[in-house]
Amino acid sequence: MSLLSTDILLAAGVCNLCLAVSLAEFLSAYPTAGGQYHWVAVISWEKWVPLLSWITGWINTSGWIALVASGGLLGSQLIVGIISLMNPTYVAQRWHQFLIYIGYNIVAFLVNAFMTGALPIITRSAFIWSITGFVIISITVLACASPGYSSAEFVFTEFINETGWPDGIAWLLGLLQAGLGLTGFDAVAHSMFLVPQSLHPLSYRSTD
Repeated sequence: MSLLSTDILLAAGVCNLCLAVSLAEFLSAYPTAGGQYHWVAVISWEKWVPLLSWITGWINTSGWIALVASGGLLGSQLIVGIISLMNPTYVAQRWHQFLIYIGYNIVAFLVNAFMTGALPIITRSAFIWSITGFVIISITVLACASPGYSSAEFVFTEFINETGWPDGIAWLLGLLQAGLGLTGFDAVAHSMFLVPQSLHPLSYRSTD
């Protein structure tokens, strides 16, 4: 699939920013680890509180499950891609990626269950790795493309769809990739119980 999707990235960024601002509004007023289901209970009609909170909680939980599944899928795809890049004769099989997927999730489970003390180091390392990779890849791509850069009109207005799906559906599918890296804003709310009481104002003020 080849999509010149600057507009998709901008749309996902703007929509996610609106989501983050909305959650920050609730969090600044009701700093609770319950997050969404608690906020729904606060603003809903009294007789509908149990049902709406229950639905919201399960939607949130389902989102976590889907996010974990997609993270393992993305990780296994990247590993298979690196193996194929380093070994041109390698022929990827579906069961290869499935086993890597299972192993990826097992490692993630072990780290989160038994190595929580290492999570700050892992998180910082991943952040540095991500930013460094972005800078290196950006410089490399620009250097290799020089001087044959595409025009601004081509970058921002041209839409190339080679997916086989209609343009509208292809555009919506593109939102998934653009939005995936911008999710998890509610993690601040669900981590409130880990923050000392004296620091709560600082933690939720930073989300405003």
